[in-house]
Amino acid sequence: MAGWAAVVSRGALCSRLAPSDCHASAGSSSNGGHQSCSSDGVGRNSGSLRHSSRSSLRIGSGTGASAASCSSCSSSSAAAPALQIATRGSSQWGQAASVGAPPAAEAETPDETVATGGRRGVHVGQMCVQGLREDMEDDIIVQEAPFGFTYAGVFDGHAGFATTEFLRNELYKDCVDCLEGGTLLEEGDQDALREAFEQAFLQADKRLLHWLENSAPEKEKESGSTATVAFVRNDIAAIAHVGDSRAVLSRGGKAVDLSGDHRPFGNSKTALAEIKRVKDQGGWVSHGRLCATLSVSRAFGDVGFKTQKQRMLDEGVRDRRWTQAFTQKLNMDGVWLEATPEVNRIELQKEDEFIIIGSDGLWDTFKSNDAVQFIRKQLKEHGDLQRATEAIVKATLERHGQDNISCIILDFGKVPKEETSILPFKFW
Repeated sequence: MAGWAAVVSRGALCSRLAPSDCHASAGSSSNGGHQSCSSDGVGRNSGSLRHSSRSSLRIGSGTGASAASCSSCSSSSAAAPALQIATRGSSQWGQAASVGAPPAAEAETPDETVATGGRRGVHVGQMCVQGLREDMEDDIIVQEAPFGFTYAGVFDGHAGFATTEFLRNELYKDCVDCLEGGTLLEEGDQDALREAFEQAFLQADKRLLHWLENSAPEKEKESGSTATVAFVRNDIAAIAHVGDSRAVLSRGGKAVDLSGDHRPFGNSKTALAEIKRVKDQGGWVSHGRLCATLSVSRAFGDVGFKTQKQRMLDEGVRDRRWTQAFTQKLNMDGVWLEATPEVNRIELQKEDEFIIIGSDGLWDTFKSNDAVQFIRKQLKEHGDLQRATEAIVKATLERHGQDNISCIILDFGKVPKEETSILPFKFW
């Protein structure tokens, strides 16, 4: 059965802040095992949302190519008064899938799986939804990877969809090549793993920048995207990350952040380090935004902050966002926005239950621990991973989440479903 992801359109919400030492102006900018689901999962969890086909936006398959739209979701049903939901065609990964795992009849218990080397697959749930944005610029991908790993990626785009789509189609190949076909994932050499992911991300960004400048559609040339990718098996998880999406592990019901938010805002350890890095490189941060514009300090693409800084600064002077004198003080050779990833590899423990990878649309509404508790409660109640994934996305919208929302959950099947007692039937 073809899988699906959801897109909800509810208008736009965007803003731009000017630096404190520039001319005030306003503009617009974009911010930066459990049971499988049934084919009626959208209707079950989305209430009166209306279904329609949207094949132009794609979610990756195991081969990296897009698949046909989900036929079970493409027909219209009862109209909703305010929201419209559209399905994006995908492969089997769109539903809760047991990636690389044995059939249910042959599945081992978690303890047996670990004892045999941890090479069994994980169960996957995923969903994409458009929030209060004019455009849907998120995308996700889940596919099998070498040595029994599952590859999962969440990409949160801005100023267009081209960079997001490029990463969805290309980044996996760069990662596998630089990871020496996946062997570095198993070896446990943290330095070699970090260097491999850095090489993969930077070479992908270099190719992307060349394509954006020379071949991308005009309206997409300024696009950029965050990327949080993971290679997960039930004994190892390796995360490589740029931007403000986040990967969170549930360890015995407690949240463990596997990545830091690359935002130049706030007083977290990662935020302070990013602010310092930008300033040391000769750039500036104003109102929590890189160059008073971008809400993330690491991302793919964004030619205006990398290869075309002077053009971006000249346009700012022309639009009276800052002064010519201000721009002359900047270090044009510095790396203000970078695609160098934060890399984290962990040996999974017996009490590790699942990993949530979500775009900032999810984490702006849910704290890490709240999301872990929400998913655990869902899995205990019904054991349906895809249904749990849909539920947390729907809850984000109901809590007035404003951004696009993407979520992938990689589950190790260790949260037991609660048994409901059934009174015996009596004859008398």
